[in-house]
Order: sequence, then structure tokens, then C-alpha cells
Amino acid sequence: MEDGGVPNTSLLAKLTRQYLFVYAMVMGADWLQGPYIYSLYREQYKFPERLVALLFVTGFSSGALTAPLVGAWADQLYA
Repeated sequence: MEDGGVPNTSLLAKLTRQYLFVYAMVMGADWLQGPYIYSLYREQYKFPERLVALLFVTGFSSGALTAPLVGAWADQLYA
């Protein structure tokens, strides 16, 4: 904030660009490795297909259930 509580928009824009760049890199890396997880479980670890499916469903479900709770908690903690 500058004098008088007015936000510095150029610094905010710079921080936003930096955040979005890092976020895009992380999401891109996750997107690129995603297809290889199935073959890792099936071919490298020799897991049965039902177990691989269960692992995927469990992972996606736990993320879907906990993300809103963690988001609300973080908003309260850092607001």
C-alpha cells in the first residue's frame, strides 16, 4: 500500500503475473505427467486394473471433498 491506504497497482500487477506464471508451470507439469501414472501403476508396479481405478477414484474424490474445506480454512486463517 502507498500513502493513504491506496494499493500500488503496478506492484500488484507484477505479483499477479509472477503468481500466474508459476501456477501455469505447476499445472502444466501435473498435466504432462498425468497420462504416465496409469502405465506406472499397471506396468511398473503390476497393480491390477481395478486397484488402479480405485486409486484414481480415491485421489480425485479426496481432492474434491477436502479442497473446499481447506480453502475456507485458509480464508479464515489468512483473512
